[in-house]
Amino acid sequence: MADEGRRRIRPGRVRPSGAPQSRGTESPTSKKFGQRFSDKKLPAYKGTVLLVDDDDLVRGSMRMSLQGEYQILEANDGFQGLDVLKEHLAQIDCVVTDIRMPGLNGSEYMSRAAEITKEVYFIVVTGHKGEVTESKLIGDGGGRLSGFLEKPVTSDELKYQIDKAIELTRNQRDRIRANDNAHKLVQSVENIYSIKSLEDLLAAIFENVAIFSSVRTGFLAFSSDSSENDYVVRGGVGRFAEMIGESIVENPKLRKHEVELLVKAVKEDRIHETDEVMVLPLKRGGLLLIGQPSVDERDKDFIRTYARNAEKAIENVFYYHELEEKKRLEQELKIAAEIQTSLLPKKQPELEDIEVLGFQLPAKEVGGDYYDFIEMGEGSLAVCIGDVSGKGVPAGLVMVMARSYLQILMGKDSEGHVVEIPSLATVLNKINRVLHKDVESTRFMTMLLSVWDAHKKVLRYVGAGHERLIVYREATRTCELIKPGGVMLGMLDDVEDFLTDQELELAPGDTVVLYTDGVTEARSKADKLFGMDALIASIEKHASDNVHSLIEGVREDLREFMLGEIQYDDITLVALRRK
Repeated sequence: MADEGRRRIRPGRVRPSGAPQSRGTESPTSKKFGQRFSDKKLPAYKGTVLLVDDDDLVRGSMRMSLQGEYQILEANDGFQGLDVLKEHLAQIDCVVTDIRMPGLNGSEYMSRAAEITKEVYFIVVTGHKGEVTESKLIGDGGGRLSGFLEKPVTSDELKYQIDKAIELTRNQRDRIRANDNAHKLVQSVENIYSIKSLEDLLAAIFENVAIFSSVRTGFLAFSSDSSENDYVVRGGVGRFAEMIGESIVENPKLRKHEVELLVKAVKEDRIHETDEVMVLPLKRGGLLLIGQPSVDERDKDFIRTYARNAEKAIENVFYYHELEEKKRLEQELKIAAEIQTSLLPKKQPELEDIEVLGFQLPAKEVGGDYYDFIEMGEGSLAVCIGDVSGKGVPAGLVMVMARSYLQILMGKDSEGHVVEIPSLATVLNKINRVLHKDVESTRFMTMLLSVWDAHKKVLRYVGAGHERLIVYREATRTCELIKPGGVMLGMLDDVEDFLTDQELELAPGDTVVLYTDGVTEARSKADKLFGMDALIASIEKHASDNVHSLIEGVREDLREFMLGEIQYDDITLVALRRK
């Protein structure tokens, strides 16, 4: 037990590492955490560590070994540790706790702390390691036990474990933040497409951008109706819009597409609250300018993704007010078709092991077909295909939601590293949860997600009620059919138990063909279906050379079969061939 004559550290107080401290009095620099940040610039600490130990000598020894490198918070029992954790939850990156403490032991402390935070990782340092098992501590800490050390512990070992825990905590925070922002993004994108007033839409755009970034100010500028070269400000928020709006309208140098001049004008107006300006060109000659004091790459990715969808929503509003009701409805379908087409891959991936190509022929009425390629780094590639039930704009919007969320889940983090994927089934289940929660109950989506693993030279895949894979084997020049299984997304709250990751080995020259039912259900003028047999025959006829000849060959066979018949469903085809 600690000596009662020794000064006890008050909960919620910060003792900065390396700061002078006189016995019995509190240093002037030992202020509350929030006050420290507002008073003056702090040293570049690695992170903030909470030490929970009833022994002042042990706690002091750890503090001395960590001084200068970490911001330190202290508590002399488990109850104080909970109070400090609650007070400084956003700043704490790691908790180091003893096991044997009065009132609330370390195991009990971790269990309660795990209910307070789902982010922070724990390190246990104890002189009684045999009293508790590591597995129990992992359970008490909500699976976030980073280290289990026995006293005495060296300074180097303690720092090593703390650095590891800090990294784990920050990665966990990034994951939670990304998931939260992804859901907000999908939800906000769906909402803005229903707004018909330009003023309301502009307000919603900036409000939504602020939800998942640090943006405080911004405005939209469009071409003037009287002159195609001049900008007029049509909406904005914050002092940014007020100060810059007039300069855009009055300055003859600020012409359409001259983005660099516009940014220069913004900076020259000395907007003190804005250190950085993002300029996103819009389709109608407009510009979305966003100012923020500080923003990381993840925020920028969200803003860019949102801006692309916001641009389409703005287009929708313009068309709504420019056309009569009937023309507006027709134009809405056209916009949805443009969205669908614009979200398809713009170029064919160039990889060492495989070649891949996709093709989509939209139907007369907008559908919900979708395919995508996502490069995973080091030669690996994700290939996805999906089909939303129903037709029209609602089906297209469901496709946009699924595509946006998949791009986030399978994309890269702020440092450009590929996001770690626990399983393809988990990825589809996360998309399923969003669709089940936010989409009307009559709309579902089939999907097949695959990843070419460049290291193992195999194709991993998982199906969610989608069409069978057609595998053309070069050795036999014949096709085989593989049913991917699974259930459609959006039907149930949780479908992970129905989804199974599988692997498919491909020899050089083998080709995998993915498709939607618009291919096999294409109709001739005699009202006959193209069918699976015709598709297989077409693939076997054209698959021997490369994916280009295969796609073009099947496309031509479909065209000859339909002979100008009205196409009621999207036709989507993807071919992946091992070189």
